[in-house]
Parts: sequence; C-alpha cells; structure tokens
Amino acid sequence: MVSTAAVILFFKPDMLTGCSGTNTVLHVTPKEVVTRGYVKDKVFVPAQPVSIPDLKNRITAAVETITPDLLSRVWQELDY
Repeated sequence: MVSTAAVILFFKPDMLTGCSGTNTVLHVTPKEVVTRGYVKDKVFVPAQPVSIPDLKNRITAAVETITPDLLSRVWQELDY
C-alpha cells in the first residue's frame, strides 16, 4: 500500500520543490521520494500519455504494482 503523502507528491510536485508560494514545511520521507520516482518512471515511458484518462490509468496501474516487499526493500536499502 502506498502512503497518501506519496500520491500527493506525485500529483503536486511543487509541494516538494517549494514552488507553491507558501511558507509551509512539508516533511517528506526518503521512502515517499523513492515511491514517487518509481511511479513516475512507470508512467512516463514512451509512448507518453496522450490524454488525462490515459495518464490516470497509467498512474493507477503503476501504483498497483507497488508491493509491501518493494517498500520493505527500499526501507532496508535506506537503512545502510
């Protein structure tokens, strides 16, 4: 299961970069950054999404491929 923050970061990347114009501090864990990168790599491959429904379908499919084992391996890798 993917955390809500990871999904929010995927849809609102300006929250990570601070481009939203607010002074709000967002606490992002390394696992959330890795999860966003994983989903982004699965979604934006040739051929690029051509419509919003296509993009939504690709995001949904990518998020569904994230397993607890994958997140566990990421967590273990970050512990080193």
